[in-house]
Amino acid sequence: MGLMEDDREYVDGISIASELGSGSQLRKLFTRMLMTNLISRPQEVWRKSWTLLSDGILYDRRKALNIPGTGKTFVWNILYAALRSRGLIVLNVASRGIASLLLLGDRTVHSRFSIPISINEISTCNLRQGSPKAQLLKKASLIIWDETPMLNKHCFEALDRSLNDIMKTQSTHGYDIPFGGKVVVLGDDFRQILPVISKGSRSEIVGSAINSSYLWKHCKVMKLTVNMRLQNATSTSTAAEIKKFADWLLQVGDGTVKTIDEEKTLIEIPPDLLIEQCKEPLLELVNFAYPKLAHNLQKSSFFQERAILAPTLESLEEINNFTLAMISGDET
Repeated sequence: MGLMEDDREYVDGISIASELGSGSQLRKLFTRMLMTNLISRPQEVWRKSWTLLSDGILYDRRKALNIPGTGKTFVWNILYAALRSRGLIVLNVASRGIASLLLLGDRTVHSRFSIPISINEISTCNLRQGSPKAQLLKKASLIIWDETPMLNKHCFEALDRSLNDIMKTQSTHGYDIPFGGKVVVLGDDFRQILPVISKGSRSEIVGSAINSSYLWKHCKVMKLTVNMRLQNATSTSTAAEIKKFADWLLQVGDGTVKTIDEEKTLIEIPPDLLIEQCKEPLLELVNFAYPKLAHNLQKSSFFQERAILAPTLESLEEINNFTLAMISGDET
């Protein structure tokens, strides 16, 4: 009757199973689907589901190669693994897609919690009582949310309202308490990217961060103090170089780095971080950050390990133009 021609039912089945199943279990499910010989276009089902089916592979390879990971990501994955080993449900999410790839679970907050893109002070998540996502949140013992400073505080408040609504049917005392009584770990550094407010003033940007929310008074602040990258350095010279760069970044974040103007708005960049003599500085930057880009497009780890921070939209558009030219075969 043509009801199965687009294989949508198989894609939906994998998506629903991902709410409770691990990546390994999803791959076994996909294998069984293939063995039934009923999928008309297996490549299309894979293309639409590969991010779910690949869950955990990166972690398994790092474990097999004895690569422990670094910093907070390592802590999040240890917490995740410890609770999952006891049969408990842990939801690992991140504010950005690239960051989510480093976490076990591999989901963004907007995907996992259905947080609206257009957010305000009265927004709620698109979670219906009794839906699979709502049921999953009811059963979750821990939520780990990475890169929290970069999202507007209304995102956290929307989840708080939705969790209170979901949990009120399960426990009378779970209503009107932070996140419906769920334990939520919020991670990252406020010295990094804050929420983006279009043409916003300094006070508007600061006022939109999570530490300006009514939820912040319920948070217990804990700090990571050991630089894991130094622990994994292969030589003394490498460790010294990493420490020097890490210390400089901390000084920039704390506002104590050396400035070169009276208004303290311009800082001095160390010479080893500068591209001083070249015909195309931007092209050199792209080549440095993404060597042999056209040959590495299909490798997710290639993009997980590098990024170019662009201060303005115009800079980002320039970088995109260079990148597209390189991919199309114009790289030199």
